[in-house]
Amino acid sequence: PTLLVFLAIASCSNDEVSVTEKNAATNDVLPPIEVDTEISVNSDKRIIVKGKTNLPEGANLLLSLSNPDINFLAQDKSVVKNQVFSAGPFGPISGLSSGNYMLDVTLPVAAVQPDAVKDVIGDKGQYLTGNLVVDSEFAGNVIEANFSYTIE
Repeated sequence: PTLLVFLAIASCSNDEVSVTEKNAATNDVLPPIEVDTEISVNSDKRIIVKGKTNLPEGANLLLSLSNPDINFLAQDKSVVKNQVFSAGPFGPISGLSSGNYMLDVTLPVAAVQPDAVKDVIGDKGQYLTGNLVVDSEFAGNVIEANFSYTIE
């Protein structure tokens, strides 16, 4: 009888742990991911990007500025720190031509993110939510935010 009581206690203890783990996972649902940007054009007509996001601290971002009308593409990397990021300057030393530009801010696949970021977003980005989430087909979810700006 003593052995049976011990097994029953061990069994209850394991059940409690699994319920606690399930509750912890349920409570850690990420809010929809948000990305906002603003650009400034410096005196030599090159662009600096500053942005705000609720992505996790240390998330690696890729920013791409393009204008297909003039075959222009420039990229820069940034890291989220205190919910902000910045990149640039974008453009040749001679400055950007006037026109319409697309700015794409991407959170690449989880595989290239630091472990602390993967702990939050999931090893395939499966915990990311919101309308910026895109299934990258082969490597899980990524974030893609697109903005358009006109340079005069």
